[in-house]
Amino acid sequence: MSKNGKKHKPKALSDEARKKAAHDILALHVSDAAREMARMENKQIGAEVPSATDQAAGGAWDAMTTPPTSDNNPFDDIITALNTLEGKGYPANWSVMHPQVWKAFITNSFVKDLVHAGIARLGVMGGEFSLPGYPDVRVLVDHAITPNASCYILSSDAPALVLGEGPTEAAKYRDEKAGYDAYIIRQYLEPKLVLDDAIREITGVHS
Repeated sequence: MSKNGKKHKPKALSDEARKKAAHDILALHVSDAAREMARMENKQIGAEVPSATDQAAGGAWDAMTTPPTSDNNPFDDIITALNTLEGKGYPANWSVMHPQVWKAFITNSFVKDLVHAGIARLGVMGGEFSLPGYPDVRVLVDHAITPNASCYILSSDAPALVLGEGPTEAAKYRDEKAGYDAYIIRQYLEPKLVLDDAIREITGVHS
């Protein structure tokens, strides 16, 4: 991606490769390019969220001095972030984290104990959690989230993170002299953190 927010994904296929192939190789490359564009977009968004205001965790959620009891309760950190955002007028309803953080959360003994006691609830598909007095918080788990030791709490009712998205251009062309067909996709976008009061980064939650 260039500084102006443009990213491009070219694919080319030589005449020799096309004649040898039993399938439409260029079509397969084009399909793969579209998937890669989506992955790159997700990665760019993931790289922007660390701009959020930090809130240090009380300790790593996967830390255990005397197994199987965890040293720290994730909900202590999460409730602090929820209260902070609500106090600024933006009740949070989303949590975004790397898979390693999600693992530290769901395997934490305090979380399991609260769930077993019926005090906290995890969604059937693991996509949300809730606590008495707090709204359901939906969870997005994604490998693109950085760093992989942070958990983000945010409100979808406020434009904390905005994705400026321009046009997507695609073109197929042929270089007769070189003997190949090519396909290129250009996408113009730029993620931007615009409202600090609607998001918090809980740092140090994964050891």
